[in-house]
Amino acid sequence: MEQNGKQFLQSLSVLFYSLLGGQLLVGLVLYFFFPPVPEAGPDDVFQFVLPVVLVSCIGLSLLLAPKRIAMAKEAQTLEAKLLGYRSAWVMRWALVEGGTLLCLVGYFFVSGNILFLVMAGVGIVFFGTQLPPSSDRLVSDLALSSQERSRLEDPNEIVVVVRR
Repeated sequence: MEQNGKQFLQSLSVLFYSLLGGQLLVGLVLYFFFPPVPEAGPDDVFQFVLPVVLVSCIGLSLLLAPKRIAMAKEAQTLEAKLLGYRSAWVMRWALVEGGTLLCLVGYFFVSGNILFLVMAGVGIVFFGTQLPPSSDRLVSDLALSSQERSRLEDPNEIVVVVRR
């Protein structure tokens, strides 16, 4: 599928909102259809592990995504830069989503500890703050040349070919 710059940014937005909606939908389905298991005792190892996993996932997303964006910035073609940029954002979002979903599973199926539900909420809120990039941010992050920027803004210019 061929995409111009506007379609590329729209596809990132659709992906972001789909992932966010998926987390909310999973949380709601679990809440209404699966009662949490009884809360485990104070010696439950998951009460320490899951918060650490979520914080680690958030930290990794903040650490690794900028490195991947820097790698994309060094690519030779505009298409390679954009595909690397999308990859960095997907990785950022996937790490946070994974930690959030793990906390939801921990609450409903493992422990019933309300801390896990709170942590899942924190993960969803954090995810929601990682909005997809705007055109200006993309240009800034990738340090696009004026020629690359004009190609990105040209509605008739195909900048990315997505292979299925």
